Amino acid sequence: MAHYAESSGGGRSRSRVQAGRNFGLDPVGELSGFPLVPCPDCGLARVVEGRTKKDSENHGRMYFKCPRNGFPKLCGFYRFEKQYFQKLKDLGVIVVRPSQWAEMVNEEVDSVQSPNDDKLKKSLEQKMDNVMWRMNLFLACVVFMLFGSVLMYCAMK
Repeated sequence: MAHYAESSGGGRSRSRVQAGRNFGLDPVGELSGFPLVPCPDCGLARVVEGRTKKDSENHGRMYFKCPRNGFPKLCGFYRFEKQYFQKLKDLGVIVVRPSQWAEMVNEEVDSVQSPNDDKLKKSLEQKMDNVMWRMNLFLACVVFMLFGSVLMYCAMK
């Protein structure tokens, strides 16, 4: 399934794709939603996206690279998501306007202060109270069993 973003502008998204270059339609990455532009270093191939698979501190991070950056290494373009986003901004492919940032910040604030947080908090507190009550009951049973065992031991002597 191919995803495309028009270079002349688009609907509401994380950022607005502008015609900083004349490529017509830039395919959009399925994982990130960022335009996959021709390689900024060599210009011979379109950038591809992926996720790192090596077990290291970068495991699972999204990256963008030139398909010619392999074996043999014909191009050195390789960027993680933040660096690629900055490169797209520097090239003028993505233009971020302050009004868009205000919308994004308001959406994040709304999502953080959702009314479901209070319900979730109350539910977790009830579960915790239930666990504490059961734990106290268990400890009381252990104490009574121990006390009863000591009494029976003393009575048998």
